[in-house]
Amino acid sequence: AFSQLDKPMLTWLASPVLAGIYGAAHRVIEAGLLPLTALLAAAYRRHFQAGERGLDESHSFALRMLPLSFATAALSALALWLGAPLLPMVLGSDYAQVVPAVRILAALILLRGVLGPIADALTGAGMQAQRTAIQCIALFVNLLLNLTLIPDYGIHGAITATLVSTLMMCLLASFIHILARRKQGRSLP
Repeated sequence: AFSQLDKPMLTWLASPVLAGIYGAAHRVIEAGLLPLTALLAAAYRRHFQAGERGLDESHSFALRMLPLSFATAALSALALWLGAPLLPMVLGSDYAQVVPAVRILAALILLRGVLGPIADALTGAGMQAQRTAIQCIALFVNLLLNLTLIPDYGIHGAITATLVSTLMMCLLASFIHILARRKQGRSLP
């Protein structure tokens, strides 16, 4: 949700030119997320099947998914990081400023590679309300970070807000999952 918040805020708090550069970089990152999105979509049904067998099974499936999810994300992020300097050659010299933004935002793909299985496990285990609460908290934090960082740091402020908010979602989703397991009296693997 907050991936759509930063672009208008960049226009409002910095400049339309910076918002355009950031928007172009974000579109490249969205393309880089396609392999991970496909993997997570293919596994989504299995999260619900695991969740039907209980929180332990949901947790176990998420842990089994994490290496594959992270490896997929890492390959995509590396490909974008290495390929970013080619963007001005393919899209035109106007896109030269997109290169550093794409390289930094490639970390978002890594974070999503961790977040995806954990968040989907929450949903599969019947904890969608908690997942939604995490997303709402992240949206609010992203809004505050954008308001604070964009005026002084422009694109880098928006990137920082996005990365920090996504990292926070990873940590909160993990924390909620751990708490739910402890509440059930389960030890952690």
